[in-house]
Amino acid sequence: MNPMDHVRTRRLTAMLEEALGGGAPAALADKIAGRLRDRPAPRRHWLPAAALMAIGIAVVVAAGFLHHDSDRRAAQDPQPAATVVTITTAMVREVHEPIVEPPPGPALDRLLAIAGRAKVSLVATEAVTGESKCSLADCAWRQAVARIAAEAGVGVGMFGEVVVVGLGPPLEPAMLPRLTFDQAPLHEVLAALGKLSGLGVVFAADELGRCDGATAVRVTMDVSDVSPRVLLDVLAAKAGLEVVPVGQVFALRRAGAGQKPQRLALQFRERAIADVFDTWARLRGRNFVIDAAVQGKVSVRATQIVEPDLRTALTAAVDAEVEELDRGILRIIPRHKLPAPSRIVLASQGVAVTDAVQILGLTKEHCQVVPDAGRVSMFVNRTQPDMHDLLRAVAIASGRTLVRRGEHHVIE
Repeated sequence: MNPMDHVRTRRLTAMLEEALGGGAPAALADKIAGRLRDRPAPRRHWLPAAALMAIGIAVVVAAGFLHHDSDRRAAQDPQPAATVVTITTAMVREVHEPIVEPPPGPALDRLLAIAGRAKVSLVATEAVTGESKCSLADCAWRQAVARIAAEAGVGVGMFGEVVVVGLGPPLEPAMLPRLTFDQAPLHEVLAALGKLSGLGVVFAADELGRCDGATAVRVTMDVSDVSPRVLLDVLAAKAGLEVVPVGQVFALRRAGAGQKPQRLALQFRERAIADVFDTWARLRGRNFVIDAAVQGKVSVRATQIVEPDLRTALTAAVDAEVEELDRGILRIIPRHKLPAPSRIVLASQGVAVTDAVQILGLTKEHCQVVPDAGRVSMFVNRTQPDMHDLLRAVAIASGRTLVRRGEHHVIE
């Protein structure tokens, strides 16, 4: 190769490497240079050939720049990859931890024994009476409580970390049939669980109903013969969410979004509700005013429980609620009657909280909502739901608080 050909080859290689980002194969440069050398164009066609070569090089250079620009934009604006969580029957059943079965005896004694062994905070109402003889072998604490409650003919609800036995009619025991999803969006799985009989879910959502803060989560699932409540716990944990029980409805919010107030330990057996709150006030310096119309006895076993959860559980147990007065005084009053249909079926996706309140049948006279309270999805299929629980679940899911002021509930 003469010096001139060598110089041309080096120039051509340099241009190709610049256009292709430094990755031009040596063979490509040699091949192009060889063709130019072996087939010299006549002198009279030098200018058109040069023009064609320049156009070709320009095209390659432009393609290189487009490639580099595409890579740069992809690096600056990456598309979030969906996190796929997989849930199997075995994974759900691993959560099942059988308790040491208490011997047959009074239903209240068995419930308090379960609370002590499972380290669960429990409130039992006056409706829990009679003997309990049902087998609790290989039962986790939730199953054991549900069996005793069904035997006593009462319902079970849960408020935060506190389980309340003696609320309304018993729930029919439910185990899921086979449930399968293949990389389904999280909100679709939650909607399917919420539509099951006996289970209701409320979660923050955008206009399309996608779960706020977890829109990139997709679920692959194949489960059968498992508790929907336990499955909901496993699913939420995988998706970085927290399940907050509100009676017999479940609010979901981002994990860690809730406050961590001071905790409390109380133990009573068949004590008047006024005595329970009086003891609480003395221990913690709280200011409670108990309306004379609020009556009832409760049994409590609560160890290191979050105070708002216990307060809500105790008031629900005696069909009461808390009204906020001035100077931090809390007044325990009979529950304000809100509409409670015999059955409610909800499938509201990504609605504003103000609209959610209207869907629940609560007019502005019953509940006020601060502006920009966000959106929620509600999927409920229940018999005799408690509208107070649904209202509180909407507030929790949207990161708000439900309070009672005078004649109004307020989501603030």
